[in-house]
Amino acid sequence: MEPSKSPAGLDAAITAGLKKVFAKYKNIAYVLAGHQHQYYNALTRDTSPPPCLPAKGNSPPFYLVTGGAGAPLSGDKDDEEQAELDPKAFYNYLVFQVKAHSVKATVVNCGTNPAQAQCQAQPSCATP
Repeated sequence: MEPSKSPAGLDAAITAGLKKVFAKYKNIAYVLAGHQHQYYNALTRDTSPPPCLPAKGNSPPFYLVTGGAGAPLSGDKDDEEQAELDPKAFYNYLVFQVKAHSVKATVVNCGTNPAQAQCQAQPSCATP
């Protein structure tokens, strides 16, 4: 939905339509996309940790890309989608903690070498 590079995203009209649908629901905290082979924070436009959000609120959902859990990373020599090149890409996954009044997403950075992955949770709750 919110890729780091526009060629990796959906058609602009489709994206706008989906955002309208998601904005109607006050219980959607995050929307995740996994097409790009990296972690990407759409609000800060970098690899900053995601913010903690109220489980229900008046803000639209927060968009994250988390696609670095298997295929070659964006920019890897084996990556077929060279339009996505990003030297900051790292293998990753997200862990969500959902409570009655909040949702906390933690990005876990597993580095750039899957054979020697040393996964570490990054600080959570960046300020939106």
